[in-house]
Amino acid sequence: MTAFDWIIALILIASIVLGLLRGLVAEVFSLGSWIVAFIAAKLGASAVAPLLPMDVDSEGMRNIVGFVVVFLGVMIIVMLFGRVVRGAVGAVGLGGADKAVGGVFGLLRGLVILVGLTLVAGLTVLPQTDFWKNALSSGVLERLATEAMPLLPAKVAEHIHFNG
Repeated sequence: MTAFDWIIALILIASIVLGLLRGLVAEVFSLGSWIVAFIAAKLGASAVAPLLPMDVDSEGMRNIVGFVVVFLGVMIIVMLFGRVVRGAVGAVGLGGADKAVGGVFGLLRGLVILVGLTLVAGLTVLPQTDFWKNALSSGVLERLATEAMPLLPAKVAEHIHFNG
């Protein structure tokens, strides 16, 4: 195993352990809170901006602050709701199952992160280096990234290369 492979293993192990420690409910609410908060902030920033007690004439600055306020507010609400659900899951005796499935979620999250990093690496010369070519895991990551490329905009995907 090369240093590249150890880095890959470390990322996967860290993600799995985090999933095991936090459990599926916490992981889903953590991820969901970011998504819901972003969508809510995008949709609600312009409605909240005029209500802010600010002496700023710049509409852009008011919208930025509105975005941040809505984003943080929704994040807090969703995360608090997640804590309630997590407590309920533990109270009915499903804490162990929650943690185990959280580990599977962690594995999947780790793979998604690694595929994303592999796609970014494909935009550089890194896949042509010995550091990359000598790694045991680079071939698997390249195959997974190649499968994910249709999800990218065509203008981006056309610049991703793994074979010289």
